[in-house]
Amino acid sequence: MISDIVVVFHCFYVLVYPVRNKFISYVNMNRTTNHTEEQLEKDRSTLYVNVVISACVLYVTVCQSVLFIMKRNNRSKSQNAQGNWLSIHLSLIMDLTLIFSGVMALSKMSFSVSGYFRWNSVLYTTDILLSIYSFITIYVLLWLRQTMFHTDPRFGDVSSSFLQILSKFQGCFVLLYAVILGILVVYVGVTNDVKNLEDFPLWILIVIIFLQAETQIVMLILFICPMVRYRRNLRSSFDQPPPNTLVRLMKRTVLSTVIAVVGDIFTLLLFYVTGIATFYNCNILINLTCVLFCFEDWRTRLILCFYKKTLSQNGQTVSNINAITNDGDTTINTVL
Repeated sequence: MISDIVVVFHCFYVLVYPVRNKFISYVNMNRTTNHTEEQLEKDRSTLYVNVVISACVLYVTVCQSVLFIMKRNNRSKSQNAQGNWLSIHLSLIMDLTLIFSGVMALSKMSFSVSGYFRWNSVLYTTDILLSIYSFITIYVLLWLRQTMFHTDPRFGDVSSSFLQILSKFQGCFVLLYAVILGILVVYVGVTNDVKNLEDFPLWILIVIIFLQAETQIVMLILFICPMVRYRRNLRSSFDQPPPNTLVRLMKRTVLSTVIAVVGDIFTLLLFYVTGIATFYNCNILINLTCVLFCFEDWRTRLILCFYKKTLSQNGQTVSNINAITNDGDTTINTVL
């Protein structure tokens, strides 16, 4: 396994380093002559960071795509998947959403690098739009994960009618808001020849900040409230507490949500103080990595060579599911 990890990092270095040299050579040839050597060095550093982030996002996205194909092929060969309709389809939707989130992040990084050389209104507007959708897809994925509190009976009464209504509202709100905001950003950005964030009207910036703040606050409520209710009812309300794997998944998801929210707020403050957009690119990579921990097989999603080991363990687990169910014990959660 160590050798596999070494090979992965070696391939990563081989891919990134030549790209880095080509981009820096391109910068030296195409930047205007009135730039000082200090500014050129700063531009090189910024470009190098963006290229490294792009390579990391590409690695994560490719891993999720390959893992998705491998899991689907294995499932088609072995029809032993257990669970109700919702759990099986929720797993599929979350996998596709994660891949789409990686594609959005990778597209955003590509436009950031392209805009560095030939910045115009279309490129900048597209960069802003991809930043918004990268943010939204991460929180859509977190929203999909929190539905386990309302649909999985093993959690008991950690949910409530208010949380269920709030969860449904938030899902519709984010999707509708994303469509409307995307249309507005494209229209305003292109018609006003926007090439800087300051060129956007103030009301557009207020709408974007409102979307971010509302999504973060509601998502914290949807995760923290069930966690508090679970701890409060752990010793009194559960006839049979949830399995440890499910509890660990819940704790990891709550922690990942908190990290994503704190990271977004901290990045916004850093950008406001310094004006360096690279902080947003770093935050996209951090958020994309955080949501991997919302899956049961997070180790495999981080390092793909764990898949064979996980597959063999799952095969042994599936063979014992019927016996576990007949004994009245809790089966393993089929929602990744």
